Amino acid sequence: MKKIILKKNIKPIVIIPARKNSERIKDKNILNFFGKPLIERTLKNLKDTKIFSKIYVSTDSKKIAKIAKKNNVEVLYPRPKNLSNNKSILLDVMSYEVKKLQKKKVEMKDVFLILPTAIFLSKQDIIKSKKIFSKKVNYVMTAIKEHKSTLRNFYFKKNKLKLLVPKFINYRTQDLPSTFRDAGQLYLANKKTWMNKKKVFSSKTKIIELNPRKYVDIDGYTDLRKAKKIYKYGKI
Repeated sequence: MKKIILKKNIKPIVIIPARKNSERIKDKNILNFFGKPLIERTLKNLKDTKIFSKIYVSTDSKKIAKIAKKNNVEVLYPRPKNLSNNKSILLDVMSYEVKKLQKKKVEMKDVFLILPTAIFLSKQDIIKSKKIFSKKVNYVMTAIKEHKSTLRNFYFKKNKLKLLVPKFINYRTQDLPSTFRDAGQLYLANKKTWMNKKKVFSSKTKIIELNPRKYVDIDGYTDLRKAKKIYKYGKI
């Protein structure tokens, strides 16, 4: 009689990429937000979910590494300089860190990338992303629906007007497909997908749609003001 081997249910891990320099808000990731650094609020929320086997912070900052250790999470420090500047791409960072963890024989299968300023991300959002993730899906990401479709928007190149998507120029506004933007909160993929740096924006990506009145990607000071209103009053 053949012995039945049950597959082990491996909990996901999460990597939070948090570099020290930020272009629009100085020291954004450790900015004091109602008495605590932004990243500390995110770390506490993620720990409270009890979803992850390991929580890692990838950083080039001693201050951020210290905050991470204080919160009893793993620190991937120092992150190489070429992956810590203003031009570094998150996909490159994730590929590097996941490969490094693989060499250390860390037990992992599904890997979340969660931004250090994703303070409004809930346990339910993480569970939703896990539910729609499958072998046929490369990534699950959070997104926000635009109030109006942007498919007839335009930009200027060398002072010449260029349409984003010329084929939609004669569409009626009500006939334009809805458009979405990256919410800057969460991405989920299999470890091999991260290591191979597969394209995030493709037909094999699914989204979790978020309410723009409850979530904000803290990128500039306007976003920060909105985040404070949401945190304090529950609305923008």
